[in-house]
Amino acid sequence: MRTLSRQALEPGMVTGRDVVDRAGRVLVPAGTPLDEKHLRVLKTWGIDAVWVEGSAPRSAPELPPREEERLRARFRHADLAHPLISELLEQARLGARSRVAAEDADVS
Repeated sequence: MRTLSRQALEPGMVTGRDVVDRAGRVLVPAGTPLDEKHLRVLKTWGIDAVWVEGSAPRSAPELPPREEERLRARFRHADLAHPLISELLEQARLGARSRVAAEDADVS
């Protein structure tokens, strides 16, 4: 079992523990496969992280050095130790990986 930020959750993931609001009410019971409706509920109630079943995901493929340098240049004045900035950088990397994969598919 591992904990993931709400932004990292995907439909089909299974909750490892009950997801509760601040008053202790169960919003999503443990063992529930998440769908889009659950993800909206979590956002609405301000849930930041959820325990999910399964082990840690495989590490993401590395970005080409040129892409990593481009992202580092964009974030050069940011505090990368700050959780929000760190998450923004990771989201930018995900977008860059998608873009690189699409470009590679177009070349093939």
